[in-house]
Amino acid sequence: MSRRTAYSVLSGGLGEAERFEEKLGVLAVDLGNDMRFGGSDQDILGTKNNMANCYDELGREDQARALRREVYAGSLRLHGPSSEITINSANNLALSLENAEAKSLMRKNSSISRRSLGEDHIYTLRARSLLAGALLKEHDFHEWHEGVAIYEDVCRRSRRVFGESHPDTRIFQTNFDVAKKIVRLASVG
Repeated sequence: MSRRTAYSVLSGGLGEAERFEEKLGVLAVDLGNDMRFGGSDQDILGTKNNMANCYDELGREDQARALRREVYAGSLRLHGPSSEITINSANNLALSLENAEAKSLMRKNSSISRRSLGEDHIYTLRARSLLAGALLKEHDFHEWHEGVAIYEDVCRRSRRVFGESHPDTRIFQTNFDVAKKIVRLASVG
């Protein structure tokens, strides 16, 4: 078994056991080894992304956000803006950002994703769902309607491509249902 595989199995097991502090330590050693012994740029970015997820689990949002910015910047540099890896990195980063910045990034990312991966690609649907969520956090009735319309389209596409029981479809549908309630309540009040 390779060193990389051993670290991956160990960190995965620690994550399953919800021992995130220990998992973070394993990932830090893995990252250090990659940096010292010439690991690929993509492996380093992958480890940093896993570390960001660990920081989130530990409630260390600032550290998670900083690493996600590094991963996104590195993905842009290595793969360009329209690769699946970069689009997914942008989606991950948006989860860590304040709303205005997330909305701006997701407007750009969902447009790039639609153009390069297609309307029905899971990363496109996720980017558009993140954009819809950001729009619904604004205090602008027009943006709320735009968010609901995006959720509706994302749900329709996800059901058609992945089916009703797909985890992402269920998440999109729940978000769509909440969005409709928000707009309905705002219209009444």
